[in-house]
Amino acid sequence: GEGNAAVGPHAVHFNIPGPAPYVIELGGSLDVTHAAMVIDGTTQPGYLGSPIVGVIAPNVLSTPTHNHGIINLRAEGSVLRGLFIDDVHYCAVNVYVFAPASSLTGSSIFDVTVEDNYIGLDHTGITGQGVRGCGVISYAHDNRRITIRGNVIGNLLTGGRGSPPHAVYLENMMDSDVADNVIGFGADGETAGPVALSVIYVFEHASNHAIPERSYDGLR
Repeated sequence: GEGNAAVGPHAVHFNIPGPAPYVIELGGSLDVTHAAMVIDGTTQPGYLGSPIVGVIAPNVLSTPTHNHGIINLRAEGSVLRGLFIDDVHYCAVNVYVFAPASSLTGSSIFDVTVEDNYIGLDHTGITGQGVRGCGVISYAHDNRRITIRGNVIGNLLTGGRGSPPHAVYLENMMDSDVADNVIGFGADGETAGPVALSVIYVFEHASNHAIPERSYDGLR
């Protein structure tokens, strides 16, 4: 369903009782559409630096478009932090926005952050059922920025119903920051977590990205 119908920003903090891990099974995609939302798994008591709250969607077999994600961030200033996302038949995270005309002159920047998540992996950061689509897929018009930092992205599989399984896909994005991610391995940097297609795919008018050597530590 859609989140944050009222003016934001909003925050989702966690305080789930019982022992970790804490698995939330979605019955449909989670869409942040109207105002900024910070979804922060690091707020769960017991968090010690790696995700213990996660979402799965094994029974969601239909989404509006092939590039839809199980989590869709479409509101400026939104943050997705500290979750594990596993067992998904589509893309894990989608950032998608059409810029208003004013942004084409640089007066507005759509800024979304995806950081410190496990994608395609369970709470161990090593194993998982995987994601059958992109890890993080981002479509936008000019002068849009996304930060993808500190994530572990693995087990991106073919045979899904969504976009091809690139770890990070950027289209029409500018000034993006993609760094300090482990891609193609688990959080230990050793256990293989294959990515079926490319690690970072930059396409069509995407430019001026900060993608340093440490963008994908696990592949070195």
